This record gives sequence, C-alpha cells and structure tokens, in this order.
Amino acid sequence: MLKPLNWKHTALERESTTMTDKNIPVKEGQHYEHNRGQIYTIDYMNDDIVLLYDGSNYRMEQVDYFKSVVSTGMFELRPDLRINDSEVEIDFEEIDWVGESAIESLNKSGFTTPKDFEYKTDERILEMTDSLGKKGLSNIKEYINNKPVDTVNI
Repeated sequence: MLKPLNWKHTALERESTTMTDKNIPVKEGQHYEHNRGQIYTIDYMNDDIVLLYDGSNYRMEQVDYFKSVVSTGMFELRPDLRINDSEVEIDFEEIDWVGESAIESLNKSGFTTPKDFEYKTDERILEMTDSLGKKGLSNIKEYINNKPVDTVNI
C-alpha cells in the first residue's frame, strides 16, 4: 500500500539522496547554466531563498533545493562567465556569415542586443533561430566581445 506523499518529506528524501558531501558555495553574482540551455545569475539571496535572473525574468528557489539541483547537474556553475548586459542594438549587417534571413530570424526570436545572447547557450540560440549557423553565431559572439559597448551601432 502506498502512503500519501508529504511534499516536505519528499523534498527531504530528495535532498538526502542528491546532495553530495561537497559544500556548494552559492553566492550573489554567480552564473549558472540550466541543463536546458538558459543562463541564470544569482541576483539576490538570503538564508532561505535564491533569486535567479535569466536576462528578462526572475525565478525564486529555496536555497537548499537550489543546492540539491546544482549537485544533480540540473544547474552548472559557470565561474568564468562574464555577462555583457548592454542593451545597445547590434548591427548584424557588419558581421560576416550573418545574412538577411538570419537577421530576420534573430530579430523575430528576440536577439537584438548583447544582453539577449548572454543568457542563452549557443545550442539554445541555434535552436531558436533559422538560417543562423555555428560560424555566424561565433562571429556574433566575437563581435560582441571585441566591440566596445559605446561603439555598437544602433
């Protein structure tokens, strides 16, 4: 006979089976990649909650739960990731391997500024856009990283 589930009991069981002995140093400003390709930044945290930001939306998790899903691989810490949160529009016409149909697809999918590219993995961007290949995306990333923010054309 099955017992009725108690969500607190279930969470405790999940924590005990997924937490490792390794202490996970979770702190504000860290960047994590979700296994579905989204990048999150810890915008705020206290003893109880972690507030994650994905570039346009917020997601709130309990600290213990967040640590447990990090230990299972659902989120991966990206310590070397630097987020460019510029909202200046990119002039895609200056970038090699990015044609008219790719530009149209990027605009339709909401990729117009450096910030739009920062919170998604390359794989996720390629899934969301038509007519944009790996070489074009690589050139866009290089353009974003090498062009000073104040000189990006509007």
